[in-house]
Amino acid sequence: MLKDQVGFSLIKQIVNTTLHTLYAHDQLLLDYPDPRSTAGERSIVFRFGWYMLETLKNIPTLEWADLDCEYNRNQYHSKELVYQRTGNSSAASHRVIPDLILHQRRSNDNNLLVIEFKKRYASRYTKSNDISKLCAFTDPEKTYKYSFGLYLELEPHRATVKVFRNGEHDTSLDFEFTP
Repeated sequence: MLKDQVGFSLIKQIVNTTLHTLYAHDQLLLDYPDPRSTAGERSIVFRFGWYMLETLKNIPTLEWADLDCEYNRNQYHSKELVYQRTGNSSAASHRVIPDLILHQRRSNDNNLLVIEFKKRYASRYTKSNDISKLCAFTDPEKTYKYSFGLYLELEPHRATVKVFRNGEHDTSLDFEFTP
C-alpha cells in the first residue's frame, strides 16, 4: 500500500508548514476578542486545505494522494462510522463528514490522514465527538483504517495537535504549533 510508505515525521512537517502559512496569511480568521466574533470552522478548514494542497505539490512521494474537504463518500456509498457519541451509552452507525482527508478516492486501501478541526471555544460535546470519530477512523479493525488522525484545536496564537493511530490517542506524538 502506498500509505505505508509515509511516516509520521512527514505528516508533522506538512501540518507544521501548513499551519505556518495559515497563521501568517489568515490571522484574522483565528484572532478574535470573544467566541461570538470568530470566523466559522469551515472558513478556516478551507484556507488550511488550500495551503496544504500547495505544500503537497512539493512532495513527490504523495503524488498519488487526493486532498478533500468534507468528503462524504465511501467509494460509491455514504461515509458511515460505528462509534459512541458523547452522552450515548452504546455505539451506533452515524453518517460522517470529516473536515479534511488525505487519501486515494474510491478506495479504502490508502486512507492516510483524517483531520478534525475545532476552535478553542467549541463545546466539550463537539470536541469529544470529533475525538471519538478519530479513534474510529484510525481503528485497523474498522472500515477506513486511516494511518493517522489529527485533532487540531485552534487558538488565535497557537494550535494544539492531538494524534490518533490504531484507534487510540497516541499522546507520544502530540505537538503544539506556535507561529
